[in-house]
Amino acid sequence: MMSLQWPLSLDRLTSDFGPRAAVPGVTAASHHDGMDFAAREGDPVPAAGPGTVTRAQRDQFGGMYVCVDHGGGLTSWYWHLSTFAVTVGQRVTVGQIVGGAGATGLASGVHLHYETRVNGRPVNPRTVTTTTTLDLGEYSMIRIQSPGRGIALIGPGYYRHLTTDEEVKQSEQIITRHVDGNDRQFDLWHSMAIGGTTRA
Repeated sequence: MMSLQWPLSLDRLTSDFGPRAAVPGVTAASHHDGMDFAAREGDPVPAAGPGTVTRAQRDQFGGMYVCVDHGGGLTSWYWHLSTFAVTVGQRVTVGQIVGGAGATGLASGVHLHYETRVNGRPVNPRTVTTTTTLDLGEYSMIRIQSPGRGIALIGPGYYRHLTTDEEVKQSEQIITRHVDGNDRQFDLWHSMAIGGTTRA
């Protein structure tokens, strides 16, 4: 199965995939079938991988949305858009803009609701995503973190695992960005840094 990349940076994540607790008197407990990313009206939303657009339409709750079929039963969905940049049947490449972020449908504010599905069933996007828009500029120093690998400091050709709270605190002074991801992403970023690659 194809591996996808994040449509927007994980540091813009506002709501993760999974159970949502009830808010007494407001909402019932539910399951969030995707991930929400903070955005501004009209921010470009790129395709997470190459594929064919199978839907570019409106929904009462999801608003304007796009679905891209990546083959092998894997699809990615982009909800609450303000504009469409693609049409049904169109082939797209990874990173190609599919629309602009918005607040159409049932949305409390402008954001991107992003879903991935396998054979029609929602799955955690982290399980089908192994790359990211992480960019190591010539002088960038980025702190990365994942549940099973811990925290590390990386730059082009540089890697250092941070093992104490003091090291993490001191790193605040030199990092340009902190990025959370899964263990596969951590391993990719580690390899990218050691190899001197500037973009994944």
